[in-house]
Amino acid sequence: MRELIEHGLMYGGLKRVDEPHLVGRYNKALEALRLAPTALESFHIDATGYSPEIAHERGDEHYLDPRGINRLFILLGPEQHDMPIIRAEFSAEQIVLRRFMQANRMAIETLTLNDAMFGEMENLIYEVEKPADILAIRKVGFDLHSVEGTLEAARRLETTVARFEADPESWRDRALMQEIVDGARHCGDIRRNGIVPAELEFAWPDVTWTSHFGGCYVLRGAGRSFLFGDPARLTPLPAGVQAFALDDETAAIVALDQLDCLEPVNPWWLSSSGIVDHRIAMLVAWILGHAGVADPAAALDERQLPRLIYQHLDLLKQDTRFRVLSELRAALGNARGNRLPLAEGLLVRRALPEHPDVWDLNRLISEFVRFDLVTLFMVNKPRFYEVYATLPPSLRRFAITAIETIYHPSGAHVLRHKQAVRDRFFGTH
Repeated sequence: MRELIEHGLMYGGLKRVDEPHLVGRYNKALEALRLAPTALESFHIDATGYSPEIAHERGDEHYLDPRGINRLFILLGPEQHDMPIIRAEFSAEQIVLRRFMQANRMAIETLTLNDAMFGEMENLIYEVEKPADILAIRKVGFDLHSVEGTLEAARRLETTVARFEADPESWRDRALMQEIVDGARHCGDIRRNGIVPAELEFAWPDVTWTSHFGGCYVLRGAGRSFLFGDPARLTPLPAGVQAFALDDETAAIVALDQLDCLEPVNPWWLSSSGIVDHRIAMLVAWILGHAGVADPAAALDERQLPRLIYQHLDLLKQDTRFRVLSELRAALGNARGNRLPLAEGLLVRRALPEHPDVWDLNRLISEFVRFDLVTLFMVNKPRFYEVYATLPPSLRRFAITAIETIYHPSGAHVLRHKQAVRDRFFGTH
C-alpha cells in the first residue's frame, strides 16, 4: 500500500499534530479517556482524533473504539469536520459526527482556540452480539468534556446565570455575583460566544455499513429490513428482517426497490454523465489487466480505447458485462434512449440522489461493480483497499492513474473537482 500513501490516496486529508500545546491537549484527552498518553511528538489524526501512528505505537488499531460501538473521539479543531474517518466500525459514524460538528460549529471553533474536546458517541447499545443490536440503534448522543475544563466551566456558568436571572434579589448575593465573574474570566461571555454545544442528539441513519459479523450492510425500513453480508453469521434474525449474501445482486435490487432507494433507469443521466463510457473503460482495463495481454492504462485514452477493444474483442465479449454495456452504449448513441436494452443488474444504476442515505446506498451498489476502481475509491474505500491488495502490478498502476486523472488530481482545486465528479456520477456533493 506504500504507493497509495505516496500518492495521497491512503491516509490522505488528515490533520498533522506537531505543536507541543496540541500534543499536550491530545495526551490530556487520552488520559481522561483512561488511555495511556503517546510518546510521539508528531502524528496525524482523522475526524475522530484517531491516529494511525499512535495505533501502531500501542499495537492497538481499536484504541478509540475498543468494543466497536459507542466510539470515543478527540477534537482539536473545527477542521476535523472535513476529514475522513480511517477506521469506522459503522459508516454512519462519519455522517453523525459531521452533523454534530456542523450543528455546533461555533462552539467547537471557540472552545478549541484554547482547549480540546473529547467524549463518546453514545447509544443504548453497549455491545454488539446479534443482528438485532445493530438494528436497534436509532439515535446517538454526544457525551462531551474538555481537557482544560472550559466546557465544564461554561456549563456551570449557564446554571449560575439562570439562577441569577430567575431571582430578582440575586444581585444582593455577592457570592453568586463573584461566581459569575470568575466563570466569565474562564470562558468569556457565554451568551455571545456560543461556547456550549446546543445540539447533542442525532438520528442514526437507516442505511449503514458495519464491520460487525464479518462486514454487512444494514437497510432499515418501515416494517421490513434487509442485511447484506454473510447470512451464516447474521443470526438470529429479528422478525421482519431478511439476510442475503453480499453477492446476491437480485436480492439487492429487490431490497433497494422495495425501500424506494434505487433510481429508475435514467436515460438522461446515462447520456449526460458519461457513466456508460466510464464503466466500459474500467471493465476493459480490468479484463485485460487480469489477463495480462495489454497495458490497462491505455483504456484511459479515448483515442486508444477503441483500438484496444478491437484488438481484444474476442476476450472482452466473453464477459456478459461488456456485452451489456456495449449494447447500452450503442442504444444511447443511436438516440434510442426510450428503448434501452435491459441493463444487467446494477451495472449502471445509482441510488436516488435525494435519498438521505445516498452515500451508503451507492456504497452497497459499488459492491456489484468492483471492477470500477474509481467508483470504489469514491464511495467504498475499505473495499477499494481490499481489492487493490489483490491486483496485479499493472492494474495497481492503472488504479492510481485512473483515480488521479478522473477524480483526485493534484492542485489547488482538487476539492471542487471531486465535488463535480460526485455530482456527475451520483447527483450529490
